[in-house]
Amino acid sequence: MPRRLYEIEIGDWYLSPWTSSRFEVVAMDEASRAVEIQYEDGTVEEIDYESWPQLEAEDAGPPDDITGALDTEPEDDDQVSLDLDGPDDPFEELDYLLH
Repeated sequence: MPRRLYEIEIGDWYLSPWTSSRFEVVAMDEASRAVEIQYEDGTVEEIDYESWPQLEAEDAGPPDDITGALDTEPEDDDQVSLDLDGPDDPFEELDYLLH
């Protein structure tokens, strides 16, 4: 059953029965009364609040591979390296600074 406008949330994924395209709600703009969606291939579209019910979008989970919706190329993944674990010994850096 299609979701009503007040039930949708940013980050929800839907499937259009008309085009068989899966899309994610990426923004809702109260001022312009529009829902911004992004398809799996990265295409962004704005749908006004009045048109949302005609879309008849059904709930869908995110795709297995969302890289198409991201504005990156595969080689971009190698350019950023984050060390989220930090040092093995948290006092190692402190010892270095004190000596």
